[in-house]
Amino acid sequence: MNTEAIKIRKALIDHVRKSRGATISYSELINLSGTGLALPDDRILLSDLLTEIFIFEHSSDPRRPLLTIMVVHKQDGGHGKRFYDLAVQHGYEKNLNSNYEAVAIRMREVIDFWCDDGNYLRYL
Repeated sequence: MNTEAIKIRKALIDHVRKSRGATISYSELINLSGTGLALPDDRILLSDLLTEIFIFEHSSDPRRPLLTIMVVHKQDGGHGKRFYDLAVQHGYEKNLNSNYEAVAIRMREVIDFWCDDGNYLRYL
């Protein structure tokens, strides 16, 4: 992963641990990451970086939870189309974009995984 993706991934994981499961908006994630990115100018770059993180997590171990599911739009709390497309491509629920229970389960998996100190030390 490139430097910006590494910073964003770490900021996201630290947010999950600190907040114990609160979602984070794209703009909040940029602010926490210290990458110097800015919305709306770097929207496509941020989407590319989140894609890189998604693929890194899944390719490292397909049993790892969907870390990027915690990143949402500030306006509606929803996820971007690219997230749903990636999820389907990698074998997750086809109806994830309309199944709030499945989203909640996947978010809980992220929280449980990254709040575990052993996982944090092993996979960060």
